[in-house]
Amino acid sequence: MKRRVSTFALVFAICAALLCLGASAAAPQSNYSIWVCGALVTDGNASDILDDGGSVSYDVESNTLILNGAELKDTSYYAVIISQLDSINILLVGDNVIAASETTSYSDSNVAALYSSGEITISGSGTLAADSKGSGYPVIYSASALKIGGDASVKVTANEGSMGIFAQGSTSDVELSGNADVTVITSSNTGIYAEGNVIISENANVSVDVDGSG
Repeated sequence: MKRRVSTFALVFAICAALLCLGASAAAPQSNYSIWVCGALVTDGNASDILDDGGSVSYDVESNTLILNGAELKDTSYYAVIISQLDSINILLVGDNVIAASETTSYSDSNVAALYSSGEITISGSGTLAADSKGSGYPVIYSASALKIGGDASVKVTANEGSMGIFAQGSTSDVELSGNADVTVITSSNTGIYAEGNVIISENANVSVDVDGSG
């Protein structure tokens, strides 16, 4: 397991470095080091990142990426949502889908739903259904802590034996709180992996199905 975890970290680090090089060569707008379906978030598109009426937006002051009935199914990078910030808040409104398994624009056979080089906090009263493509990456990856709270409902389907949720770092915890409801379906032996602790508090509920049957 440790060797597999180290491989995830190394591959993601290389991909992240290449992505940053690409961003530095892009147009001279202020950018926020976040990519959604391959689109770099800038001050020019933050209110409607995908130009579809606002299914995904970014509030700079609160550092919050808002998913509002979003259906995200393709990307030209190694994850459908990528954050290179120290931390990122994700607010769920309505029903949201990140279907990395349907990605066709990225040449690699492995695609994650959500990658962050820093802490992830997911909240809100909406839902998120996310999956992965290939066995190489977890569905949701944080290089730091990962928190799910509020009334958020998150269902993670790890395809082809990949991990479900992975928080890297010796002190990185996965924390579930409030009324959060988290379901992980995987055919591997790892639904939720934290190099720190998995902490469940308040009224949070978690279900892990490791045979992949749902």
